[in-house]
Amino acid sequence: SPLFLEITAEMLKYIDFVSSSGFHFIGQTEGNLKRITSDLKHIEKVVATTKITGGILSAQKKYLDDFIKLSKELDLDWKEQLKRLTEISKNPEILYTMPIKEMLLFRSVIRLPIPHYILGLDNEAERYLNEAIRTKDLNQPEKIMDSVALNPRIEIIDYNINSRKKIKQTENVRKIVSFFGIGAQPNNQSLIRDFNFTAKQGSINFIWGPSGSGKSVLLESLDSSKRKKDLLYDGEIKFNQDVSIGWLKDIRSKESIIDYFSSKWSMEEAMSALNR
Repeated sequence: SPLFLEITAEMLKYIDFVSSSGFHFIGQTEGNLKRITSDLKHIEKVVATTKITGGILSAQKKYLDDFIKLSKELDLDWKEQLKRLTEISKNPEILYTMPIKEMLLFRSVIRLPIPHYILGLDNEAERYLNEAIRTKDLNQPEKIMDSVALNPRIEIIDYNINSRKKIKQTENVRKIVSFFGIGAQPNNQSLIRDFNFTAKQGSINFIWGPSGSGKSVLLESLDSSKRKKDLLYDGEIKFNQDVSIGWLKDIRSKESIIDYFSSKWSMEEAMSALNR
């Protein structure tokens, strides 16, 4: 039976979504930055004189074939781009500022180092991992800004919101009230009834309903500063001690949301904020 589970993902550079499940960080994968240029240049020479039928050379040849094919599709000189590969493999951050078609080309062959996590599936495997981590003194990667916890962050229990707004009972008012299915008498009307809900950190929760069903009233009730004086709130809302309520202002920009936040803070901080 298997003894370990492993996971590697580039997103783990920014958000640790596995440690809360018991996974241990054991380092970065090697990637191929140190060897990709020499591999492609070597295989270029080999294929000119040798027929390749299998093994590691066939994998290298596929890299080269894909590189040449994509270069032609993007209208780029593949030999010139192969020369640039040396510079990029030494400083991969260049990838994110170059023209998009060049980035697509180089990312087709470059494998960046990414975080590697392991979980022991029984007590003996877990002891082995803990001993190895202690011996090698492994630390979390510096760029990880956040971790996703499994414990509840917001819990709403038996929650009710009632209106105590006094509305003059004119004919038009009664028609409007009837349109929304509230009934003939809106005084002390129940807006939210026996509502229970739990939201975990890192989760995205979609609240939907027809106009007038109480979506905005519910969300505003989470923030005591936005509660209405003419509404009655009953029930319990539990927050972890470090939870705070934030409201996004309208973003009057054509930038993507990650670019907008990254221009004010770092990308890592933007990812951490959006994850919350």
